Amino acid sequence: MLDVIKTLIVARFEFYNLIITTVLNVIQTVVSTVWNAIKSVIETVTNAIGSFLSSAWEAIKSAVTAVLSAIKAVVVSAWEAIKSAITTAMEAIRSAVIAAWEAIKSAVSSAIEAIKNVAVAAWEAIKSAVISIMEAIKTAITAAWEAIKSAVSSVVGAIKEVITSVWNAIKSTVTSIVGGLKDAVVNVFNSLLSGIKKL
Repeated sequence: MLDVIKTLIVARFEFYNLIITTVLNVIQTVVSTVWNAIKSVIETVTNAIGSFLSSAWEAIKSAVTAVLSAIKAVVVSAWEAIKSAITTAMEAIRSAVIAAWEAIKSAVSSAIEAIKNVAVAAWEAIKSAVISIMEAIKTAITAAWEAIKSAVSSVVGAIKEVITSVWNAIKSTVTSIVGGLKDAVVNVFNSLLSGIKKL
């Protein structure tokens, strides 16, 4: 009995398994077919879009390149013109500045030379005048000093003579007094000695 039930269950299970497997195979086939179809369509569209975009990009790139080349040519031409104008202007300014500087330098050199000549002449005149004044002052001072020296010498000589005369008078007087005192003392001493001898 159990074997019969088992056989039935196994048979039923195999039946359902066959049905499920068949259905799954069918679904897989359908899905695979649909997916392949979708993939083919997508690839076709993608290829078409890629080809279109590639063509468009090449056209855009070519146009942009042409525009950029034209702009570059214009810019380069304008820059060369500007550079040439600036170079010409700078060269003209440089020449003008050099000429002005040379003129200024020449004028300043002439002025400095003239001032130098005037200063040298003035200095020589001042030096000559100062030397003349100093010589005159030296001569005057020398003459004054000689006069003062002569006067002082005369005064000193006169004072010396007066002092010598006074000193000689004092010395003569002192000598006379000392001589008188000496004679008086000698006389007194002699008198005393004579008196003593008489005793």
